[in-house]
Amino acid sequence: MLDQLKRSPIQQRKRKWAWGVLAVGTASLLWMAWFIDDWSRDFTTNTAVTDPTATNPDMQPLVVERSPQQLAEAVEQWVATAPQWQLEDRQAIDEGLRLHLTRRTRLFHFTDDIHVVIIGDTKTQQSTLSVHSQSRIGKGDLGQNPRNIQQLIQAVRKVVD
Repeated sequence: MLDQLKRSPIQQRKRKWAWGVLAVGTASLLWMAWFIDDWSRDFTTNTAVTDPTATNPDMQPLVVERSPQQLAEAVEQWVATAPQWQLEDRQAIDEGLRLHLTRRTRLFHFTDDIHVVIIGDTKTQQSTLSVHSQSRIGKGDLGQNPRNIQQLIQAVRKVVD
């Protein structure tokens, strides 16, 4: 009877390995549950955009009393210090500027493209910063693209205040 209760070293290693896999899987599911904000969109959508009607102020276009050039410099200043973010391109457009930023995720190094459009209004001396973030790979983003926009808006708001 005692011989049946004893396990061989191979069986013991397999059992430890199975518990390890179970622990990693459980931790991954808990991580996903913690970071997913909107279960109805995060598995099926890989893009996000600022929207004037959004309930979260960090998902609305940012309007500040700065010129488009000054606002673009604020974005570039923050991106230069932000880990995982990079300025890819800067283009002048009618009444403003367009910036192409990228952000790489920590774990799998997926790249998200973030397009920033800054339009100035000469009448009000204000500029509006709109953002579109899209994953290059995958059907769903697990909420990363909205987080990209929120992080950018919050950071630029701090720089310009």
